[in-house]
This record gives sequence, structure tokens and C-alpha cells, in this order.
Amino acid sequence: MKHCGVCFDEYTFGSILEGVGSNECLFVGQQLHACIVKTGYEQNVYSGSARLDMYAKCGRVVDARKCFDCMPGRNIVSWNALISGYVETGGHFNCFSLFKSMHREGVRLDDDTFSPLLTVFDSPDLYKQTTQVHCAIIKHGMLSDCSVLNATISAYSGCGSVKDAKKVFDGASGERDIVSGTPCWQLV
Repeated sequence: MKHCGVCFDEYTFGSILEGVGSNECLFVGQQLHACIVKTGYEQNVYSGSARLDMYAKCGRVVDARKCFDCMPGRNIVSWNALISGYVETGGHFNCFSLFKSMHREGVRLDDDTFSPLLTVFDSPDLYKQTTQVHCAIIKHGMLSDCSVLNATISAYSGCGSVKDAKKVFDGASGERDIVSGTPCWQLV
């Protein structure tokens, strides 16, 4: 594109970085990051979100966090990408801390926020956090989303609370799928 005289913009960088991150091509991503700085798109929310998502997918969550912290404006994609990055690298505390910051700052929470976050709640020690996130899911009307429902059931199962997992399962009349019942039955 560059050799043909086509100009890059924030959407071009976002699309390219998505592919780079999905293929975990860190070196190419770093080159694109330098190009973003040179062309003045470093402060743009779209290229910033794509950049931090690329670093997170490449396992460089510290670099993803640096991108996040330098962004003058963040969107739901930025927040969710960083939560997912922490989930993938085992940053349980950072996931929940980031979730609370999102909530405090009034960022709209969606299925891409809740589903990955709930996967870190896999121990009886995390039961309290699981119930807190479950309350936020109910408050935001997200329990009707099948992926959030399944993640909530899995989180309660991971915490050892079959009773709560079954309660969520039973309360979700039309939203259940074959995956919804699996965590409940694995504990029986």
C-alpha cells in the first residue's frame, strides 16, 4: 500500500494490527507501532485499541497496558482487549481491578467484558468476586446473552458452588444451549 502511494489511516492500522495480533507476529506489530507514531496516529483511539489488542494477543500484556495508559481516550474495545490480555496471561487481580475501574468510570459493559472476566473465577477463594460480577451482569441486563450465561455458570462451578450454578441455569429459560448445562453436570 505504502509503495503505491496509498495513505494509511487509523482504520487501516486497526485492520492490519488485528491480523498481526491474531497471528502473534510481534515483530511486524512493533514495526506497525513505529509507523503509527511516525504518521501521528498514536493518540487515536482506534489505532490505540488495535495496538494494545495486538500486544495482548502476542502475550505482551505489559506493553498492552502501556498503550492503554497512554491513550487520551478509551473505548469499550480498549478496556475489553486489556481484560482479555490479563485473562490470557493469568493476571487475575488485574482483570478484576480493571473491571472495577470500568464500572467506576461508567464505561458500558458488554458480553466481551463479562465472558472473558468470568473465566478467571476458578477457585472457591474467588466466590465473592464471582457474585459481584454476577450482580453487575444482572444490573446491565446481560444474563440473556448465551456466552455470558455460560460463563456465569462455569464461574460458579469453578468456585465449587453447584447450587448457584444450577440457580443461574434454572433461571435462564430460553437462553440455554448445550454448553450451558455442561459445567453443572461435571460437578455432579
